[in-house]
Amino acid sequence: MSKDIHLLIDGDIVLHRFGQSNQTSVDWGDGPPSTAVATIGEAICDVESFLATTVDTLHAVDLSLIFSGSRNFRYAVLPSYKWNRKKTAKPILFGAIKEHLQENYTCLEQDKLEGDDLMGIISTANKGKYVICSIDKDMKQIPGKHYNWNTGKKSTITRAAADRWFYMQVLTGDPGDGYTGIPGVGAVKANEIIELAESVGQPLWDAVVEAYVYSGLSEQHALQQAQVARILQDGEYNFETEEVKLWTPTHD
Repeated sequence: MSKDIHLLIDGDIVLHRFGQSNQTSVDWGDGPPSTAVATIGEAICDVESFLATTVDTLHAVDLSLIFSGSRNFRYAVLPSYKWNRKKTAKPILFGAIKEHLQENYTCLEQDKLEGDDLMGIISTANKGKYVICSIDKDMKQIPGKHYNWNTGKKSTITRAAADRWFYMQVLTGDPGDGYTGIPGVGAVKANEIIELAESVGQPLWDAVVEAYVYSGLSEQHALQQAQVARILQDGEYNFETEEVKLWTPTHD
């Protein structure tokens, strides 16, 4: 196995972070409504500095920026998915920064997939080759090497830990992404459910379903939430047919 370090960087977050941080609002007083203004040159400098620092910190040989494609498959599973984000305008430099990155770096995106999915697929298809660079907690579902640039933390997530995090998210949901999980079940309660199942050797999916049914929800509802929560991995997307293999429970 090659010891060279290759980076998969969450491009969506990069675009929003540096687009927003280089955007200001001008208040015209009694005149027209406030106007958003930005300087592309300063934004590009910030992005380049961020990428160079990340590569240097991780001693990487190269990087790929991963973006979300169009026609997210999750809308067909749960139409309300990320409904709350559709009203949020992108930074005005979003497109210009992306164009610069596409002209100067390896940039990847795929229809129907979020950037998270594409990072998950690439990483798990090439075990040990890539470091996923993101601040998104969803990526804890993906086994392998990770780097959080906000905290500076480097970590290696095992398969068991990744699966456990997935089931935790199915229980808690993610209001930011527009799926509810079990209303009223937060991280503490979800962890208690998982810990109890682990202590008696119960399959985690069975414990998740029991929690849903106990709360008056169906197993089908639990499955819908799981299919939305799931970050895709190797074998769960066909690049030729553009078909997603939705997650279903399996027991060894």
